[in-house]
Amino acid sequence: MQRRMFLKGVGGTIFGLPILESLMWDSQAKAATVPPPYAIFVHQGMGVEPKRWWPTTLGKLTKDSFTGRGIEPLAPYVDKLLIIGKMSHGNVRHANAGDHGEGGAMALTGALVDGNNDGAMRALGPSLDYVLAMALMNGKEPLGLMAGRNNSGVYECLSYRKARDRIAPEANPFNAYKALFGNTTAPTGGAAPAANEKDLLRKSVNDRVRAQVKALLANSKISKDDKDRLDLHLNSIRDLEVAIATNFSMPEDSKNAIAVYQNKNAVVSDKFNISKLHCDILALAAATGQMRAGSLHIGPGQEEELYNPDGSLKGGGYHDITHRFDQESQDTVFKLDIVNQQVFAYLLKALSNYKFENNGKTLLDYGATTFFNSLGWGANHSRTDL
Repeated sequence: MQRRMFLKGVGGTIFGLPILESLMWDSQAKAATVPPPYAIFVHQGMGVEPKRWWPTTLGKLTKDSFTGRGIEPLAPYVDKLLIIGKMSHGNVRHANAGDHGEGGAMALTGALVDGNNDGAMRALGPSLDYVLAMALMNGKEPLGLMAGRNNSGVYECLSYRKARDRIAPEANPFNAYKALFGNTTAPTGGAAPAANEKDLLRKSVNDRVRAQVKALLANSKISKDDKDRLDLHLNSIRDLEVAIATNFSMPEDSKNAIAVYQNKNAVVSDKFNISKLHCDILALAAATGQMRAGSLHIGPGQEEELYNPDGSLKGGGYHDITHRFDQESQDTVFKLDIVNQQVFAYLLKALSNYKFENNGKTLLDYGATTFFNSLGWGANHSRTDL
C-alpha cells in the first residue's frame, strides 16, 4: 500500500486521507509511517510595532517572555519556536520608493527586484516555496493563499516560478477548497467539469465517501490512534465546510447562492476570518500530503483597510496608521499584531491536532511553519530588524 491514500467518491470527489500508520502493511512503507516534510510560509506585509514585538529576554524562550508582547498568542507553542531577529533584506534598490513591492518580491526569493513602483516590482529569481514544491511534489506548484481586501491594487506576490514569473495567491477559500475536494473527473475527450458548487457545500464531501470510510473503519487492522486521526480529519473537513458556508451566508435554496463566491470584495472583507479558513485548508492539505509547500498572505503588502481587534472593518487606513509615530497609532498597530499572531497560532494548533505514535509527535513537528514580514517598522518603512 502506498504511504499516501486517497478515496474517490461520488461525482469524482478526491478525498485525501491523513497517514494511517496501522495500514502500512509492507515493511518498507511501515518503516516510513511519518508525514512527509512540508513548509508553510505566513506573511504579513505591513510592519509591526517593534517596541512591543520581540520577547522580553534573549536566549531560551519562555512563556513569561511573551507576556504583553505582539507574539503573546504563540506562548502555548514556546517549546517548538525559534524566533530570529536583526534580519535585513539584502540587495535593496527601492528604499522608500516601492519598498512594499520589493520587500514582498524579495522575501522568499532573496533575489534582486526590478520595477519602478510597488505594483510593478518583480523578483528576478524563483521563490523558496516553488523550489521546494518542485523537489517534493513532482512538479505540482505551491499552494498560495491570501486574505484581506486590496483597494490599492498593490500587493506583494511571494511566489515566483522564475524571473518575473509570479504565481498569484488565491483569495477565495472556497476555490482553494474546491481544488482539494472538487470534482476532478474528466469525461472522455474533454476537460474536467466544474464542480456543482452549491451541492459541493450542501452535501459534505464526507458523505460522498461515506461507504468507503465505513469500510475502512471496519478493517480489523486499523488502530484506535488511526481511527481517532481519521475522525479528526472528517470533523475538520465538515467544520471547514460549515465555516465557509456560514461566513458567506449561503442560502440553501437560492439558485444564485454561489454568486457570492465570485465577488472578490465579499470573500476578502474579513481578513482574519478568511485567514483562519485558509489555515484550515493548509493544515488539511499538509495532513494528506496534497501540499508540501504553501504560503498565506495575512493582508496585502500595502493594505488600506483598518480593522478592529475583533476583525470587523473600522474605516480609515491601516497603511496610514503604520506610518505614524504617535502613541495612539502605535497602540492600534500593536493590537493588530496580536490578532495576526492569533491567526498564526490558529495554524499551529490546526497542525498540532494531527497526532502520531512516533514519540508523541504531531504534524507540526514534521514541517517548517514560518511567520515573517517584509517591513520591519511601517512608520519608517524599515527594511531591517525584520
